[in-house]
Amino acid sequence: LGLKPSMSAERIVGLTWDGLKKFDGKTAVYIRPMYWAEHGGYMGVPADPASTRFCLCLYESPMISPAGFSVTVSPFRRPTIETMPTNAKAGCLYPNNGRAILE
Repeated sequence: LGLKPSMSAERIVGLTWDGLKKFDGKTAVYIRPMYWAEHGGYMGVPADPASTRFCLCLYESPMISPAGFSVTVSPFRRPTIETMPTNAKAGCLYPNNGRAILE
């Protein structure tokens, strides 16, 4: 994706453990490490590797109670491997999930 990671996996794991200490140990916590570029070419493409930024978010995110659910098929799909790095979580996972939920 043209980004230049600024932290080792070990450092990210360490920061995560430090952040988890602020929770009570019983709370379901969503852990979201993120990299993005602040600068790049036209509309940020391609990314300027020197402008890569990092953020680690930890927040309470309880799981839905196991009381049953409905299943359907949405017309929204992840991009194909020819058009997007589909093995990366960045391949429109969150936007398409949001669109499917609203549908």
